[in-house]
Amino acid sequence: MQTVSRNHKNNCCNRNRVTVKPAVQNAAGFTVLIAVLVATIVLAIGLAILDITLKQVKLAGIAEQSERAFHAAQAGYECARYYDLQNGTFDIPNSGGTVTCFGSDEDFSAADSGDEQRVFWTWGAEGNKVCSDVSVYKFYSASGDADMDSAGVTSRDCPEGFTCTVVRARGYNDECGVTSEDVVEREITVVY
Repeated sequence: MQTVSRNHKNNCCNRNRVTVKPAVQNAAGFTVLIAVLVATIVLAIGLAILDITLKQVKLAGIAEQSERAFHAAQAGYECARYYDLQNGTFDIPNSGGTVTCFGSDEDFSAADSGDEQRVFWTWGAEGNKVCSDVSVYKFYSASGDADMDSAGVTSRDCPEGFTCTVVRARGYNDECGVTSEDVVEREITVVY
């Protein structure tokens, strides 16, 4: 009978066993760490680019609304100036009148020197309406300069014997009378 020593039996079983060296285990952990770091950096860069893109889209929308309000103010000014220069509609003293712009008639009240004569219109295509709000001030004095402070012009007075006009045209990116945090106002003030 053959005797098998215990040592021989142990050697037999240990031959098939695979041992992993600690250096290989450390390398696998380091690779996972690098992969997580790279993924985090790429994600952070992607989120930063997304944030910048969203801000640019919002700014473009604000710029568009500001442009609409400016054009509404410009159109209101042009209408009031036309009526003033062509027809003398806003001359003083007057008993009021009517101005027709953008397809609608607007009345204004009687005025003397320095009084506000105000008209406003909602106009534009359906779903894209804007508001033009125009104030016209006429100043005249036969005895001394006329103070134009009531029209917001503090830098100069209207010279004696001359008629001066101040037009303050405000434009809004929405219909007249709408109150919202999204409403944008632009104003043009012209003195002639």
